[in-house]
Amino acid sequence: MTTLLKNSSLAKALKIIFYSILGLKIISIYSNYMQYRLLSNALNGIAISAGDASSNTIRQVTLSVLLTLALLASMVVFITWFYRAYKNLHLLGVRTLNHTAGWAIGAWFVPFLNLGRPYVIMREIWDESQEQVNGANSELNVSSALVGWWWAFWLTNNLIANITLRFISTDTVPGLMNSTMALIISGIVGVVAVTVTLIMLTRAHEFEKELAEHVKNRPEPEPVRMPV
Repeated sequence: MTTLLKNSSLAKALKIIFYSILGLKIISIYSNYMQYRLLSNALNGIAISAGDASSNTIRQVTLSVLLTLALLASMVVFITWFYRAYKNLHLLGVRTLNHTAGWAIGAWFVPFLNLGRPYVIMREIWDESQEQVNGANSELNVSSALVGWWWAFWLTNNLIANITLRFISTDTVPGLMNSTMALIISGIVGVVAVTVTLIMLTRAHEFEKELAEHVKNRPEPEPVRMPV
């Protein structure tokens, strides 16, 4: 009997991490809004006390550090879960897979390939996990459209973050205001992206569990008897 890699603990850990990121992003949106108001007051000639400026800086830095740590944790755990989910399909001998299991890790780090290959692999995990249980043309199989939305929001969020970091000046108050507004927009997109990721992860893990149960309960092949 094929022994699949266990993935439930990683999936549960991922959900906890993503819920933490979701909460931090919502708090960060509000924190950035508060910073934007503070900068707007400064631009309009309203004096800002040293205490308000210090509190704003501490709050923003603290949230930034917490979000960075949570995002790093999510990357490590997600890629590990991603690899094990894809590896299990290889262990089952699925012949329609387009990449080796190692690409479930490497695809995230190779320039240009990382713009599309992780999506292709995720779609294969989504589709093949169902097809191994229900059959290729079963009406029970759920469309992979959610995977497309997940990837679209992931790319959009990364694009906005890169624009914010690279092209917006923070040397002046207007520049800081533009940067803060970009962070607010990025945060809103990020909230949607994390929400879609959580929904997708939950469904994908349900397919994983169904596949593991199917493999566990399927009958063993009859041993080949050699002629005497």
